[in-house]
This record gives sequence, structure tokens and C-alpha cells, in this order.
Amino acid sequence: RDQPRSRGLGDVYKRQVCGWCLLLLFVARTMSARDDAMDRSLDETTEMPSLILPYLYLGGKMVARSRENLDKLNIRFIINCTPPRSTDPRAGVPNFFKGDKARFTYRRVPVFDSKGSNLTPYFSSCADFIDQSKHHGAILVHCVQGVSRSTSIVLAYLMKSKGVPLEKALAFVKKRRPIVRPNRSFLKQLGEFERKCMASRQRKQSGSRVVS
Repeated sequence: RDQPRSRGLGDVYKRQVCGWCLLLLFVARTMSARDDAMDRSLDETTEMPSLILPYLYLGGKMVARSRENLDKLNIRFIINCTPPRSTDPRAGVPNFFKGDKARFTYRRVPVFDSKGSNLTPYFSSCADFIDQSKHHGAILVHCVQGVSRSTSIVLAYLMKSKGVPLEKALAFVKKRRPIVRPNRSFLKQLGEFERKCMASRQRKQSGSRVVS
């Protein structure tokens, strides 16, 4: 007679444990959503970008529209990682000072922050653009929040021009801008680009050994 009661108490205990697990999961998800909202709010209201390298900044749309801070940081080259407003009035960010051609040079990467977007065609050309521009002024890479698209372009630059592996490049950028979070599709594209960069470096090293 005592045995069924024991099983009953065990069932009650299991239900309590499951209840606590569900509660903890709910709290964790709520805190994560709150942190994401704080990250977005922080980036959308600050006009100061994150310094990644002495000549390279990463930020969101508020940075791109602050002429005062662009001038203060000697930013003269801007990579805008959003579609034009003619394509999407909400997702697109204007090239705010494109009329001042003597001061600013713009390059647009017209992609959405979605799993269907392809950044790969822009990785190499944007890396070259940064390398060519760094001797003439600072560069700002931005999207709407400075979290996913623009971060991916900066990571591609570090891999191609500095030879930094993707994992280390992401840790390096995240230390300087904690809110960065490229979407999974972009991370996959960056992984493929990393392999191409490694193969290219290996070919160059093999060629230099043959010449020497």
C-alpha cells in the first residue's frame, strides 16, 4: 500500500522540477529578449561608433548621420550596408552626405539582414576598398544597428587583409563592440570566405618558395 504513495510523491516531485525548469527557461528567454532590446536601443541612440582598428570604425545609422562626429573622427570613407530607400524606405539608410564629394566617398552594399541575403560578392571588394582608403582617412562600416551586416564586412576585411581566422576575428570585434551578432547565414558565408582566403595565402606562399 505504501508503494503507490511513493510513486505518487515521486510524480509530484518530477512535476515540480519540470515546473521550475520551465520557469527558468521563461526567465532566460525574457532576459535575452530584454538584452537584445537594450542592445538595439543603445546602438540606435548613440552617435559614436566602435573603434576596431586605428583607421576602421563600426556602427549604426545614427553614427552615419552625425556630421559632427564623422568630422571629429576624420571619417572620410563610408560603407553603407543597407539597401537604398528606393528599394525599401524602412530598411534603407541614406548616404547622408553624398553631396559632399570632396569630403566623403561612399560605397553601398545593398543587402537585407535576412537568411536569404548574400554578402559574399561584397567581401573581397569591400576589403580592398578599406585597404585602399586607410591612407587617406578613417573608414566607417555601418548598417542600421551595427550588429550583423556591417560586422560581417569588417570580419571579411580582417580575414582577407590581416589573415585572422574567423573565430578569432569575431572575438576581436566582439571585445570592441559587444553587441555584434552576424546572422547564421552570414556566418556560413564568412566560413566559406575564410577557406578561400586560406587557400589564396597558401598559393602565394607556395609561389614565393618556388621563386626563392
